[in-house]
Amino acid sequence: MLTRLPVRRTVARATSARRNFATVTSVNSLDAPKAIGPYSQAVRANGFLFVSGCLGLNPHTGELTGDVEQQAKQALDNMSNVLKAGNSTFDKVVKTTIFLADMSDFPKVNEIYAKYFPSKQFPARSTVAVKTLPKNGLVEIECIAVSAE
Repeated sequence: MLTRLPVRRTVARATSARRNFATVTSVNSLDAPKAIGPYSQAVRANGFLFVSGCLGLNPHTGELTGDVEQQAKQALDNMSNVLKAGNSTFDKVVKTTIFLADMSDFPKVNEIYAKYFPSKQFPARSTVAVKTLPKNGLVEIECIAVSAE
């Protein structure tokens, strides 16, 4: 039998002394591309790290890195750097979402993606095809991971 627990809807930012409230902090890595809009690379809250969508952008030039395999690898490398900045790793990822410009790239992206989870304990995942991605990217990946506060 499931028991419904009361949900506290108020969120305190940064320096809340009350234990009932979440501390919400932005996380950014210099080893990943800067956000290309008004958002953080990631946000840490309640022991989780919410990583924004990562494109296959070279972190130094801000340019896309080639075909879908190269972009998937670069997107996951960028995500790895953001996870590290947020005190997490791929082993602690619990959910990913993959956005593809072309669903026929699904097998290629799967092959690259699997290499980033060496324990073979894969997180929950959704994959969706979209009309276009920022900068006309071919793949974008976001995730939620457990993170030490």
